Formats: sequence, structure tokens, C-alpha cells
Amino acid sequence: MSDPDRVQRWCQRQRKEGKELMTFWLSQATKSRLENLAHVWHRSPSEIVEQALAQFHPGTPSVPGTGADIEQLQEPVTGIVRDTLARDLSWLVRAMLQDLELPLAPQQTDAPQEPSTASMTANSTASTDGVS
Repeated sequence: MSDPDRVQRWCQRQRKEGKELMTFWLSQATKSRLENLAHVWHRSPSEIVEQALAQFHPGTPSVPGTGADIEQLQEPVTGIVRDTLARDLSWLVRAMLQDLELPLAPQQTDAPQEPSTASMTANSTASTDGVS
């Protein structure tokens, strides 16, 4: 019996058992570990993966995403905030200072305002200086 015939019969038997072919990439270390486990336990690598998945019961994450997702996002977001502050902080500070000065400026209202005593004193001094 030739190897291609044997492999073809093995593939047909796997399909009859309801199994499907799946290809995935592993690091060399993980591949070696899987092959060693299969050899020690006298199982195929597929059987080892099936047993591992049967025992794997992760809890439901309390928040969407994982710690790795958050860590991956944290660095770019921090960089964006840092760059934005470096670019706009001086402008924002100037704008805030101007906002703080606005209440000190006279506010325009519809009702007539009485002049302050300081402005009345200044006006009376100016009018008396010009008369003499």
C-alpha cells in the first residue's frame, strides 16, 4: 500500500467522523510542545488540541476587550494626548486667561447703568481743569 493511498483513506475516515481540516500557525516552541505531548500521551496533535479545548472554559469578560487590548490602546492614546497638549496647551492657557478677564470688562446690558464714583470724579476733574 502506498503512502498517498493510506493518507487518502485516513482523510476520508476523518471526514466520516465529522472532522474538518484546519490549518493554523504556531511558534516553533508551541509546535514542539504539541508534538511532544502527542508523543508522550500516544495521541495525535489533533486529539491533544481537542482535549485542551474541551478543558478550556474562560470566564465571560466583565468589560469588552481584554487587558491586552487595553494595553495596546493605552500607548497610542497617551501619545495622542501628549502631542495635542504640546501643540495646543499654550493656546488653551491664553484662552483661559482671556476668559478669566471677561467678567472684569464692562458688561453691556439693556438697562442704563449709573456711572461709578471713580468715573464721576475723573469726569468732574477734567471739566474743571478745562474751565479755568
